[in-house]
Amino acid sequence: MDKILFSGYILPKTVNLTVYYKPSLSWKDTENNCEYHFEFKIENSLIEVKVEVEEFNSVLLPEIYRRVLDLARAQIDLVAFNQGIGFNLHFDFYRINDGEKNFILLHDSKLKDFCSAFDLKDNYNKICDLTLKNPSIFMCLRELIEAISVPHISVVNIARGIERLKQIISNEQNNDKRAWELFRSELNIDKDYIKFITDNSKEVRHGKSVRISGDITTEITHRGWIILNRYFEYMLNDFNKLDSERYKLLK
Repeated sequence: MDKILFSGYILPKTVNLTVYYKPSLSWKDTENNCEYHFEFKIENSLIEVKVEVEEFNSVLLPEIYRRVLDLARAQIDLVAFNQGIGFNLHFDFYRINDGEKNFILLHDSKLKDFCSAFDLKDNYNKICDLTLKNPSIFMCLRELIEAISVPHISVVNIARGIERLKQIISNEQNNDKRAWELFRSELNIDKDYIKFITDNSKEVRHGKSVRISGDITTEITHRGWIILNRYFEYMLNDFNKLDSERYKLLK
């Protein structure tokens, strides 16, 4: 039996949180044909989760981490609900069979290639100033970052973020069809390119628990990044319609 230990902490640090109940439970992973056993300890705002699996391999790690985060957050959220405190949970690292620390970094290496409108030296200052002046933009940005930080919310967050951009460009006009047409026209985006996002997120946005495959969630996230980057280009173009020769149709 292999053992994986996840270690993290709870914010804010001003609240020294200890939960005396230490649940343990098992969960069957039908896709990978294995079972995990979880044990939780929350003490002095530190959290440890012990996971046992018959035979660990790296393919299992994303699913194990998702379950660890889901189950740990559920416990913290119950306390947060009871106390009316906005607790946040962060896992730093994990160890396999008491081995070395493996630090946790949530990222998609492809996403940085989609950000061509600015880097941290060129155009950053202008993009930053414009973003700080418009809450809808920085809320959209936050939704995209949360999409790669928290399991299960990517398709909803990306769809909502893109809708925010649509509302900005259309000046929140009441005709939604016209608003989408204007949004696509200004940024030169094909209807089906966005429809892939909105259609695949529809049931989840309406509260249904449906499983969306990893390849679809990844594609939705990538499209969200590309669309927001194109909006940043639109900002740099003084909010004028993008030239279709320079900015090819996204389709």
